Amino acid sequence: MCPMCNSRETGKINRGRYFCGECCHEWTVENEGSITVYRITSDGTIVRLRPKTNITVELSTTAC
Repeated sequence: MCPMCNSRETGKINRGRYFCGECCHEWTVENEGSITVYRITSDGTIVRLRPKTNITVELSTTAC
């Protein structure tokens, strides 16, 4: 489940990195449970947003 919009339209990019097809954000999940969210701009640039901690995220491997 996406930590930004709670959509289930998520997919795994690679180990520990995920993507939301609904809001077009990417995020990483670290071993200690912290999440760092990245916004994808219209030109394809990835911008890091502030890290989020203590968030429960249900991860799905549904393709985008």
